[in-house]
Amino acid sequence: MKAKLVKTQRQNVVLPAWKMRFFEAGILDRVPEFDAYYIGTDWIYHAALDPDPVKIEWTNSRKRILGSWIASHPGTRPYAWWCFDAPEARQRVGGTGTPKHEVLKYAPTCVFGIPVYWITHQDTGILGKAGFKGNPVDANDPPLFESQAAYLARHGLLSDRETAALPVNAFDLEAIVCGKYAGREQARVIVKTGSPVSGHTRHSAA
Repeated sequence: MKAKLVKTQRQNVVLPAWKMRFFEAGILDRVPEFDAYYIGTDWIYHAALDPDPVKIEWTNSRKRILGSWIASHPGTRPYAWWCFDAPEARQRVGGTGTPKHEVLKYAPTCVFGIPVYWITHQDTGILGKAGFKGNPVDANDPPLFESQAAYLARHGLLSDRETAALPVNAFDLEAIVCGKYAGREQARVIVKTGSPVSGHTRHSAA
C-alpha cells in the first residue's frame, strides 16, 4: 500500500501524508512497511542528527505548508515552525509549577513554545528530603502561558490579514494540564488548535 502524498510548492515535490502530519502536529502515524525503518531513525531522533533531515525537508516545504496552515488556523503555527523558526519560547504569565530543566539536569524541551517536562508530586516525594526546590504543577493553579496569537503579535509576525481572521479567543491564556494518564502522573501540553496533542504528552516522572 502506498502512502498518501501531499503536494508542496517546491518543483511540484510531493510529501507523504505522514510527513505532513509530523510537520503540523509532531505526531508520527503508522505508515506502510517500507517506511518503518526511515521513520524509526531519521524522524524520531532527527534533532540528534547533523544535518537534521526533518529541518532540511521543512526548509524546502515551509512556504506552502505555512500558507495552508495559517489560512486554516490563524493565530497559530505548526509544530515544525516552533521547532525550527520560533525566535524563543512563549512567555509564562502565572500559575504554580516548575519545569524540570530549571531544577534538574534536563535539557530544556518545548513543544509549541511551552516546556514539556514538569515537576510532579511524585518527584517532590522522592527528592524533597534532599532540599529539592521544585514545585509540582498545581491543578487548581496551573502554569499559564501567553497564547500563540499573543506570541506572534509580540514578535510582529501577524499580518493584517491574519489578524483580521483571528478567532475571538485567540488571546486566551493557555495552561499546562497535569493528571493521571496511563497510570502515571504526567503534565500535558494543550495547544489552541483543539484537543491535547497526544504526541506531546510527556511522562513528567520519567
